[in-house]
Amino acid sequence: MVAGFTIPSAVQAGTLAASFGVFAGTAALFMLGEVPRVRRDILQQIPGLDTYYDRRVAPEDNPF
Repeated sequence: MVAGFTIPSAVQAGTLAASFGVFAGTAALFMLGEVPRVRRDILQQIPGLDTYYDRRVAPEDNPF
């Protein structure tokens, strides 16, 4: 028993905390998916999502 936690309760609390952390990180990553730097540096590096997050503008549609 350390700091009032037994090993089974510590494992249960750690599993719950890890679950919330993974959910929060995934949600934040996909909410920030419209930020060009996040899209380019993180989301386009995931296999299968690289073409989904490719937002290139065709040269004939570019006003500049």
